Amino acid sequence: MKKRPTYLRPLAVAAVLTTAVLGTGAATAATSGDSGVKVTNTESVQVYLDPDGTLGMQHVYEQLTLAGHGSVKLSNPIATDGLRNLNGFSGVSVKDGNQIVDTTVDGKKQLRSVSNYKGKLPVTLKIVYKLDGKVVKPGDLVGKSGHLEVTYTVENVTAVPTDLTFNDGKGGKVTKSVDVPIPLVGSLSTTAPENFDNVVSKEASMGGDGHGGTQMQFTMTLLPPVGPATSTFGYSADITDGVVPRAELQVLPVDPLQSPTFSGAAASYKGGADTGVELTDGALQMDDGLVRLRGGASDLVAGLIKLHDGAGQLSTGLKDTAVPGAHKLADGTTQLDDGGKKLADGAGQLSDGLQQLKSKTPQLADGVHQIYAGQVAIAAGLTKMYDGVTDPAKKQQIDQLIGWAKTVNDDIGSAGTAGDGGKTVFGALVEIEDHLSNLDQSNPDVAAALGVAHDWVEKSGSGYKGKLTVDAINALLVSIGTQTVKSSLAEISAGLGTPTGPCDTKDEKRQSLRACMARLVDGGRQLNDAVPQLRAGVNQLAAGSLQLKDGSSQLSDGLGQANTGAHQLADGLGAAADGAGQIDDGLGQARDGAPQIVDGAKQLSEKGSQKIAQAGQDTAQSYGEMYAELVAEGKRAREDSMAIGAPEGATAMTAYQFIVTGDDGQGSRNTDRALLAGGLLIATGGGLLLRRRFAR
Repeated sequence: MKKRPTYLRPLAVAAVLTTAVLGTGAATAATSGDSGVKVTNTESVQVYLDPDGTLGMQHVYEQLTLAGHGSVKLSNPIATDGLRNLNGFSGVSVKDGNQIVDTTVDGKKQLRSVSNYKGKLPVTLKIVYKLDGKVVKPGDLVGKSGHLEVTYTVENVTAVPTDLTFNDGKGGKVTKSVDVPIPLVGSLSTTAPENFDNVVSKEASMGGDGHGGTQMQFTMTLLPPVGPATSTFGYSADITDGVVPRAELQVLPVDPLQSPTFSGAAASYKGGADTGVELTDGALQMDDGLVRLRGGASDLVAGLIKLHDGAGQLSTGLKDTAVPGAHKLADGTTQLDDGGKKLADGAGQLSDGLQQLKSKTPQLADGVHQIYAGQVAIAAGLTKMYDGVTDPAKKQQIDQLIGWAKTVNDDIGSAGTAGDGGKTVFGALVEIEDHLSNLDQSNPDVAAALGVAHDWVEKSGSGYKGKLTVDAINALLVSIGTQTVKSSLAEISAGLGTPTGPCDTKDEKRQSLRACMARLVDGGRQLNDAVPQLRAGVNQLAAGSLQLKDGSSQLSDGLGQANTGAHQLADGLGAAADGAGQIDDGLGQARDGAPQIVDGAKQLSEKGSQKIAQAGQDTAQSYGEMYAELVAEGKRAREDSMAIGAPEGATAMTAYQFIVTGDDGQGSRNTDRALLAGGLLIATGGGLLLRRRFAR
């Protein structure tokens, strides 16, 4: 495998680190026709330094990656001094300091270029060499032996004054001018050769290089307040036939609010600011309470004086008046307790009786309802019966029924009269059936008519023998018994009478069944209407008796408790009288000690809550300022981190690489420059070969 030129290896590392730190969360570049082609712009600045830190060659490598399908038109800010196309020998289209791209993409296309970089570098690198404790020039180490100390100092120099606004911890805002840099992270790597023994570093991650040397990598976080803007680190070793090892410094911008590594710190700063505000608010509330406590303590002193005077009076009153009165009260409550028990017993008996009466009222109500319903039904039946036997129209209907029955009987006739020329219905049916049976039965109409005639004959005469219809009508006429029915109806009508007035047992005209039944129904209605009132009254009495029972029981219990309490009061007042004397003595002591509470509340306010409030304000402002600084740094990382600039809307990434050339006494710096020139020639020639290959 062909070895890649030395000057390209650090750029590949830088690109990987840039992707890891910044991520890919940027927008798509603007394109003509909104083709959906995504544009990524990476800028890699490469700086060569002499071993003593003196700046040498500076180049910036531009790469535009176009991914998607469609046409793209864009303008990319670019350094034009010494501009060369790394994709071939053709030039780069430039207008007003911008690379102009107008192309079509079908998949992926990369446009690479390199030019001289004359912009401001984001960091400075200072290197100090000591041999046996004395500062020496790098060239003085070559071929020497002794104890070597190398110190690197990297400083972020991108800070600009920025006004930051954050909480003051008291509900307001404070604005402060702070130097806000572009947030940077970086790493410096170097390898001590095999003639460096006892290599020691407190800051480096170390490991072997497989050739007897020692690899060292130093990391730095140049984004205040997470890390200092300046980072100093180094190593020491015992050297023989010394050289100055080559070192490489990678520096990348980072957004602390988006980077998983630093977003936690930003969140903690914001939480610290919020906590400081809460702490201040709580401390101020506590101080307000202490002020009130101090005022209350002053009032307490005055109150204790009054309490002391009152306690003396209480002690005298208890002994002379309260204790004798309590004994009399105890005697009275004993009598009340006895009476309350008797009242509770009587109320219980009354309640039990009313509950039994209440349980019987549903049965009484049901019986009255049934009696009333029966009376109404009887009265209705008598009315219906009377109306049936006295209605002239119904009598006329009975006479007509008898006449129609006789006529039907004569018209239907019987099988015996079938030969009389069809004067009877039955005879006509028989004759029709005989004639139909003599016709052609294959005719469906004849067959259907014969079936109907046969059914009529069967239903009317039951095969010419039963004469069911005739016999049934004859039986009806016999059962009616015309004269008997009429005479019976007259007797029933006379017996029922009419409800012309109230029932009167002394007046025969007012003794009819209907008249007396009407009076009975009216009485049943009144009784039925009174039942709900009766039930409601019984229920109220029963409920009231329960309340009386419960109340008397509670009264009895209360009187018992009062009796017990009265005796306890009598017993306790004696002890209270003794205690009142002790209270009087204690209040005297409390009166003398209460002023100390006033002094203590004042000290707590001045030395406690007020200091806590001040600490809360300091915390809120301190963390608020740090979070505001990170927010401002994040904005600078998004807007100011590119070395030159990027197309609008493109994913933009930048990286800086500082190469400190080594010194082994054989002109290593010239060698590195030759390698750079050779690498450029190889890259340019490679681009030409690719163009020729694709052109075939």
